[in-house]
Amino acid sequence: MVEEKSNSESESLESEPVVVNGEETKPQDATDREDPEITVPELRVFYDADVIVAEGALKSRIQKKRIEEQMSEAFSGTRVRNDIEVDFKRHPVGWGGRVTEGFLVPYFQDITEPRVEYIDGVIILGGKGTAQQRRMFQQLAVIVFQDVHSRDITNRIEVVGNEGQGKAKGMGGRKEKTQGDNDFPEDLPLFVE
Repeated sequence: MVEEKSNSESESLESEPVVVNGEETKPQDATDREDPEITVPELRVFYDADVIVAEGALKSRIQKKRIEEQMSEAFSGTRVRNDIEVDFKRHPVGWGGRVTEGFLVPYFQDITEPRVEYIDGVIILGGKGTAQQRRMFQQLAVIVFQDVHSRDITNRIEVVGNEGQGKAKGMGGRKEKTQGDNDFPEDLPLFVE
């Protein structure tokens, strides 16, 4: 026979001290753990003249450095200015390690006048490209930026022409398409809560 505890019994058990590493501590309730000062990370990457600018605020120094290093390596003939602030009062992100190679590099190679923003959990895509690129990069952004704080996407990529796009300012674009470039499903859902 399983004995059920009343709410008052389970609440009193949660507030009893716990021994961790030989020290007695009192468990925190959910309100103690949430800090109203902690905010969602921000990221903006765009061209300013002939410079790729990365700005915003992330919690991780490693993610900040990785964005600069990978963009500099991919666009070796272009200066990259990293104005990302390391702010420990930001929530950590799951996409920080994959966003550059998984999204920013191909986006900046293929989209003219590229601009990517992550503000208040919303991904904002800007620039010019084909209808196919507009759809593909929106779907790719949903996959790459998947995170507990990601909540929506705004696609402001202006559709121009059919082919020959991908001449990002100062970049030659991708020379050839590979099989699989168009393999994204049309009905990919946005973020699942």
